[in-house]
Amino acid sequence: REEDSVCQATFCSLLIHSGVLQIVHSFVGMRFVIRRLGTEAEETRMILWCVEFILWLSVLHAVVTNSCENLKLQAMASLYLTSTFLLWLITGILWSVWFLRVKET
Repeated sequence: REEDSVCQATFCSLLIHSGVLQIVHSFVGMRFVIRRLGTEAEETRMILWCVEFILWLSVLHAVVTNSCENLKLQAMASLYLTSTFLLWLITGILWSVWFLRVKET
């Protein structure tokens, strides 16, 4: 029981850290867009994305290894993993389209 509680607390804090970092990443990205920094600010965004990706992999590892047997946490983590992956996919497509248009002009 105590191990279960510790596992659930660790898993929840991992999800909270991931969510907070995602919000920070989005806020920083919006600030750069508002200031029209464009590609000048890519290093900062890349560092934030790398940290976010490491946390994403940690959540994925916890889900795959079934480290906590709490089904609600598993469902919440699966929702987080899926939505984040889709967000990254859409962002990647948008950046690719933007880059190709800029390259053509």
